[in-house]
Amino acid sequence: MDIRASHPYPSRRSAVLADNVVAASRPLAAQAWARGGDVLRDQPTFAVTFLPGGVAPEPGDRFINKGHAKTLRRIAETRGKAFYQDDLAEAMVAFSALHGGAMTAEDLAGHRADWCGTISRGFDGAELHEIPPAGRVSRR
Repeated sequence: MDIRASHPYPSRRSAVLADNVVAASRPLAAQAWARGGDVLRDQPTFAVTFLPGGVAPEPGDRFINKGHAKTLRRIAETRGKAFYQDDLAEAMVAFSALHGGAMTAEDLAGHRADWCGTISRGFDGAELHEIPPAGRVSRR
């Protein structure tokens, strides 16, 4: 895989922030998290990862996900290579196979992202950016 320096991989700062996240700081986020937990709690490793003590965080609870932070750190350190070719790729393929999935190391190594710019618009003194809808990606 061609790992180019221009790819927007997470920074080390992202991983540090993931170490100390207040994830359910707003009631709406906490409600959505709880609904997701109700639907996904029986999926392999979901509950242990996202439902500490078997329940979704309440508004204001601190949710620390060391595994996610470690993953972001590896992606940042390797500029994405770990995700597509190295240890993270191997772990994803093994997990997929264990649970009947079809993902292969070749799938990940052969992946080519179609990087695009954002669409943006000024609003209330700020510039808002969003990734274009998948069906309407403009080519540079």
